[in-house]
Amino acid sequence: MRENGQSKTKYRTFVESSTLPIIIIQGDPLNIVYSNNAITKILEYTPEEMIALSSEEVLSLIHHEDRSRIQKNIERGIRGNLLVHRTQGRLIRKDGSIAWIMGNPASIYYKGEPAHMTILVDITDMVLAEAKMRASNLEHEFYTSLLRHDFRNDLMILKNTIELLETTSQDQSYTEKYLTIASTVVSRMSSLLCFAESDFETPVYTLLELVEERADHARRIHPELKITMECSEKVRNAEYGNHRLLSCVFDNLFRNAASYAGPRPEINVKIEIENDFIRLCFVDNGTGIPPNMQEDLFVKMASDSGGGMGL
Repeated sequence: MRENGQSKTKYRTFVESSTLPIIIIQGDPLNIVYSNNAITKILEYTPEEMIALSSEEVLSLIHHEDRSRIQKNIERGIRGNLLVHRTQGRLIRKDGSIAWIMGNPASIYYKGEPAHMTILVDITDMVLAEAKMRASNLEHEFYTSLLRHDFRNDLMILKNTIELLETTSQDQSYTEKYLTIASTVVSRMSSLLCFAESDFETPVYTLLELVEERADHARRIHPELKITMECSEKVRNAEYGNHRLLSCVFDNLFRNAASYAGPRPEINVKIEIENDFIRLCFVDNGTGIPPNMQEDLFVKMASDSGGGMGL
């Protein structure tokens, strides 16, 4: 009995002095019956506040997307038949922010009753770093795809322009027209290379200024394209958030209208505000998108030919 008492004392000292948060949960419904001081570093609650939480509040500590899975694991731990011995999930701090946690659970007895004990490790920084890395990889993959797609289209325009210069008469007006097209395309290709640079700083425009700039650019490359603009006074001076790729979106919409809306392409751009959001409508006089493709509009490479970037 004496050795058993000494073991309990040593174990209690270890748990209470641990630099890792440890909580013990019992009962049905679930209640926190013990928490050491280290819990404050992760969740900002004191041990006394953790123990005072109701069973509903205990469950609300778990992010709603992880709640059912973690609750079932805790309940199995209390019954002594854990399925996993390491689990990952999100907990909600006292200030409402999210903490990513690695939990190391164990089935124990606490004050003579079965319980679930978990040692918590804060992995928030690691998870955020991994997410940032994945986002960076996706961004680089997208820029590569964008460069291939837009360079291919612009090079085709350059090729056709050079051929026209070679085959048409030496009329000065024709020469100036096609040289303007070629010069504008080269300028766009240079801009695309800048977009792919990590330290590229997007110029500050209002949304209207950006659309008008890309519309002028499109008119120089596609002289046959007619573009009209409508803009609500409420959004005339609205900034657009400085996203480096938004100009590419507009370039592609104008180019697609010029390429696929027939011999006399027209496009109307309407900028308006709706429910605190700015909405841009690009409406051309083409034949429209086939009904069987409309569900996949925002899927990469979705097109009737299997190419392109997709919306």
